[in-house]
Amino acid sequence: MQEVIKKTRTRGLMNIHAAEILKNTKTEYEADTPVHINGAISMKITDNFATETTYSEDGVEEVITEYIDSDIEMEINRLAPQERELFLGQLFKNGFLMKSAEDIQKELALSWMSKLANGLYEFSQYYCLKFNQGDEVTYNTKADKVETQTNSLKGKAYNRKLEQEIDGKKKHLYANIVDEEQLLAEHTDAKQAIESWFSAVQEPALTAGVVATGLTVASAAGTAKGKTALTVTPDKASGNTYKYKSDVTVAMPSVNRDLSGWTAWDGTAEITAATGNDIVVAEVDSKGLCKKAGKAIVIAKA
Repeated sequence: MQEVIKKTRTRGLMNIHAAEILKNTKTEYEADTPVHINGAISMKITDNFATETTYSEDGVEEVITEYIDSDIEMEINRLAPQERELFLGQLFKNGFLMKSAEDIQKELALSWMSKLANGLYEFSQYYCLKFNQGDEVTYNTKADKVETQTNSLKGKAYNRKLEQEIDGKKKHLYANIVDEEQLLAEHTDAKQAIESWFSAVQEPALTAGVVATGLTVASAAGTAKGKTALTVTPDKASGNTYKYKSDVTVAMPSVNRDLSGWTAWDGTAEITAATGNDIVVAEVDSKGLCKKAGKAIVIAKA
């Protein structure tokens, strides 16, 4: 077991995002682009397990534990009609929110982050769930003291159908969590996943990532103040596009890392960046996965 770095308590909830599941089969899992659900108040998760103890020879032979599902209760300030359409399958059309007996709740992935006492974050993601266990809204008359009301949704999360082999064992994932407090220097894939946590549903890196190379990036002063002009060689492959990221320091992405959270670049436009900062340009495929990358030090027009 990796040694536990000093841990602190969670002290917040923010950035709830929901993504509709497009594919959930034994061979494929795909989610749509996540949508921000504003007004996070609380999130309660209870993972449920079934346990059976078998006996033989007057003693315990085996304790069998199996994941069943997870109870999810989410409280937000209020559900807008568009959010009800996403979460509950209700119809919002021509300004009317219509609830029907035939409404079918959508299969969703849910992501959020929680602040830790030291300023770092825990990032959580549940792959498959439906809010089909209750929709609670309270209305109260105005009295001497103003009381505001909130909206609570209850649902069930469950494992996805996709079967993966992880460390020699077949597994069906139901959640993916990155605790920023416990990341080591070599956990580059997890650090990169955090950058795109809310722009795409993340897949854990099952093996240590191979750092992407293959692009030569050069930076020169642009034509306008604060702009840099980049040249990248060789040309990208047909069907691929460019993404970039610039900051004081930028780590090189690994091959096949999801770079949905990076900024798109057409290969010619000048970019606003600070002189002396890193800038990394990556070539990505149609799914936003990194294929090649290169780095330069920014030279911007003063």
